[in-house]
Formats: sequence, C-alpha cells, structure tokens
Amino acid sequence: MADNTSSFTSALPKSSNVTELSQHPYVVPRGIIGKNERSQLIPFERKRPLLVLQKREVDFLGKIANSRTEPYAKVRRARMLLAYSRGERILSIARREQTNRPKVERCIDKVLSAGIMTALRDLPRPGRPAVISDEDKAWVLHVACSKPTEYG
Repeated sequence: MADNTSSFTSALPKSSNVTELSQHPYVVPRGIIGKNERSQLIPFERKRPLLVLQKREVDFLGKIANSRTEPYAKVRRARMLLAYSRGERILSIARREQTNRPKVERCIDKVLSAGIMTALRDLPRPGRPAVISDEDKAWVLHVACSKPTEYG
C-alpha cells in the first residue's frame, strides 16, 4: 500500500523557517491561527460570546448532567452547556453528544439570550391542545398508586 502522505510532504518546503512556511499556500504555522485556552489550534475566531457561569450555576448544571431521573433531553442540554462554558468547541461537543452542530448552537444561543432555565426546557410548540387535562392525569395517577381493595 502506497504512502498517501508522500505527495503532501513533498509539496512542503524543506525549511522550518516560519516566514517561508507562512508564504506557502497550504501551510499555516502555529501562532498565526491562534490558540484557545486549551492550546488547541483554532482556525477562526469565535463569533458567539463565551458562556460565563457562576459556581452555583455550574453546580446546578452538574447535578442535572449527572442525574438519572431527569429527562434525557434536559441532561444532554446541561452537558452541552457545561462543555461550552469550559471552552470546548461546538463541533467536539456535538460529536461527543452524538448530535449535530446546529442543535448545540441552538442550545447555546438559547442560554445566551434567555438564561439557563429556559435553555434546559423545551420551548412551547404550536399544535392541538391536550385532550387529557392535568386533573384527569392526577386522578389516574392517584388510582394507579392506591390499593385495588379500596375500589372493590
């Protein structure tokens, strides 16, 4: 099997001089692109502001992110927000959560515009009103939790 990198490396200049490398059309040396807080190379500057959380907000999101009783969508959003507040890239968050980048961006945009509690909840959607009222649901739950001998 042939080495596919040989054609790429042969196109590079032999010198490691930064000025020579910066003039090559396919090579961008370190320092020109920039680095984020975790010293990873980033090709573009972020346009979305960073999410700065207070300690109590981090604790709150951490509790939800580790919860086994909260709805999965809420747990997933909490993990996304914690990762973004630590400075992780949106694409790496999306890959880890096995979702797409626009979904992570919507979650982050929601918290930046409306706050953490709104970002964790589903927004109301248009549609048909509920057929079963909350009182009916409470009655069914009460009957389901009571002893059968109470009803005959």
